[in-house]
Amino acid sequence: MAKKKSRQMADDIMAGVAEIQAMIRDEAEPQERFTVRGKLVRMGNWRGVRLPKTVIEQAGLTTDVEIAVRDGQIIIRSADEDVPRAGWEGQIKKVLSEHPEDVDVEWLEAPLASTFEEKEWTW
Repeated sequence: MAKKKSRQMADDIMAGVAEIQAMIRDEAEPQERFTVRGKLVRMGNWRGVRLPKTVIEQAGLTTDVEIAVRDGQIIIRSADEDVPRAGWEGQIKKVLSEHPEDVDVEWLEAPLASTFEEKEWTW
């Protein structure tokens, strides 16, 4: 009896995955939304939700994700998008290479320590 229930559950899961894949494949517009039902899965003291590979790919999720709760909804998005100052180094290098005459080398190479920094601090 337990094998029969397990098999039925596996068949239901596979049917759900096939339905999701068909929805993604037949999607008219890339921003179209669809709903997937799932269950919370116990992971030690945590709970998790299993996401189909196609959902992960469509959402552009990577290993690192940001999870937020807003208005009773859980929002999962790639953490790579909101890294503070992400891309700044490349942009600065690009601008400096395009405008080398504007670089104040003397200021950039000046020592950072001052006489104040060299004194012994007392508390």
